[in-house]
Amino acid sequence: MSGIGCIGGGGRRRQLDDDDRAPPKNRTPSDNPPTLRLLTINQQILLLCARVRLNAEQRDRLIALCGEVNDWAGLIQDAQFRMIIPQVYRHLSAAGPVVPAAALEALREQTVRLNMRSLQFTALQRQLVTEVFQPLNVPYVFVKGVSLSAVYYPRGMARALRDLDVLIPRDAMIAVAERLLTLGFSQPLGQAFNHAHGAAFQQRFSGMMNWVSPQGLLIEIKSEFDSEHQRFVTDDLLNQAQTHPIAGVKTHVLPTATLCAYLAYHHLWHRLARLHWLVDIDAITAHKSFDHQAIMARAEQLNLPTMVASMLRIHQAIALSPDNPGARLENAYDQVIWQGMEACLVGGYHTERYLRRAMSVRGVDQTTRGTPLQRWMKKTARRFSPTVDDFSHLPLPPGWHFAYYLLRPPLWALRKIRSKC
Repeated sequence: MSGIGCIGGGGRRRQLDDDDRAPPKNRTPSDNPPTLRLLTINQQILLLCARVRLNAEQRDRLIALCGEVNDWAGLIQDAQFRMIIPQVYRHLSAAGPVVPAAALEALREQTVRLNMRSLQFTALQRQLVTEVFQPLNVPYVFVKGVSLSAVYYPRGMARALRDLDVLIPRDAMIAVAERLLTLGFSQPLGQAFNHAHGAAFQQRFSGMMNWVSPQGLLIEIKSEFDSEHQRFVTDDLLNQAQTHPIAGVKTHVLPTATLCAYLAYHHLWHRLARLHWLVDIDAITAHKSFDHQAIMARAEQLNLPTMVASMLRIHQAIALSPDNPGARLENAYDQVIWQGMEACLVGGYHTERYLRRAMSVRGVDQTTRGTPLQRWMKKTARRFSPTVDDFSHLPLPPGWHFAYYLLRPPLWALRKIRSKC
């Protein structure tokens, strides 16, 4: 068989400045979501494999679908993009001779690399706990990533990882940054941020920092998860954190009910395009801590009942009918979310970006805080708030941060001029 080989691991790294949230400019026809069509054989296989375990009926269905695959290299590449390589390898390796040996070898190589990467992230998380947060007495909670797979996944099953996500109080950002610098970590935004002044700017204006370990692993340190709707209150999340032993260290993680709410909030913004969310929910629903009633009660507290319920129903519909999940969805919101997910399966990353800009799915459960005028003023103020680009071009000490409000227009104009030169 030709065309099957070791497809590079890790996938494409997210842009750290999050510029994909900006409205589209000079939109071309290729930016529009594609016309929906029936799921292909490869897409059905990916939906089937995006789970922890298969029952006998699902396994028979997978074997039948494998006999119709014409593009194994494309299947492997899409599995990598959807972040479910370990699960695809696990289930296809049990499918028998219907899967070509070359395809299994390519999947095995990638799975081994992902396992090694997972071990690196586990060691990094342990280092952050023992050498940063505990010595500084900084409250923290890890979300998704290593902590999710360690708590909920079956032993020996890897989870595709791109970074570590950790939440800390905003007033601890400078101390954490100074400690990371002494340990050899750096910020990928530029040399200006590898200084306490850069952390002070981020603490005041952005509330988050991106760091790269000496081994090249990415860490996202956030002080809030939801600055727009304010559903997730940082102090509440930190106070409600549970401890779980990971790599021999007691590590703070989110309770199951809160984690499910956050997964819905996070992955629906990404239009469910990366299928590792299916594996996460499959592992969580099979875990001893799963309590549907408690999860929905927590979703109500966080003003996320529609999104959480929709995510769980779509997960169930895909498990029952991977060839046509939409036929099992009766709720109108579920249909909208599934159609967006289906469009992303067909169109890829550019479709996900288009849908994120074109339509919000987070406002459906929104219980707003403040008057309409207060919300408008806050939204308007964010537009004029200094950005990391301003600090990169003109790093100022904390006592001079007020000057950015005056200097931002000329700094913006200067960047525009330089970009055209």
